[in-house]
Amino acid sequence: AQGTIQVLQREFPFKKEGLSFFQQIQYFQTMYSYFAGFFILIFLICPIIYFFTGIVPVSAYGNEFAIHFFPAFILNRITFMVASWGIPAGELWRSEQYAIGLFPLYIQAVISVLSGKPLSFKVTPKQRQSGIYLGLIIPQLTIIILTGLGILWSLYRLWQGQLPYPQVTFLNIAWSIYNISLLWVMVKAATWQPPKSS
Repeated sequence: AQGTIQVLQREFPFKKEGLSFFQQIQYFQTMYSYFAGFFILIFLICPIIYFFTGIVPVSAYGNEFAIHFFPAFILNRITFMVASWGIPAGELWRSEQYAIGLFPLYIQAVISVLSGKPLSFKVTPKQRQSGIYLGLIIPQLTIIILTGLGILWSLYRLWQGQLPYPQVTFLNIAWSIYNISLLWVMVKAATWQPPKSS
């Protein structure tokens, strides 16, 4: 991520001669994709903010929201399915999990390049490492814990009859469960143990 953003700084695709316009767009897309860490963070904290403050991330719910959201969401899923035709669904889900779960690294890489303070590079071990490495995923764990607490708090308030818009709460709970299911792969990776031989 850090190296790619550095390339974007030094070799801006739209200033490179010899590339067609569509090639420039493709290279730019590859490079700017690491800035997604900031958008992913917003995506993950929106339900949390709603649970504890009542502030909704989208001010238009109901028919107006559905008319705009669901066609775009369905087309996005169809495009993804067509582009990944032949790849097992489990592998696609895993790639989506890691794309979301690695958001702290993307943010760290962008900040390091823009601040001029490079990160130290460590060679990745080629063998799968077992152990408990929860210290490496504190941002993801924080999101998971806050999301879980937000769901419990909202269900308690629902039970107490304190929620003015229960349907909005249920929508955010569904969104939150999806977020946790995406991030959970990081917990599994950080706590992986080899299977015990019988």
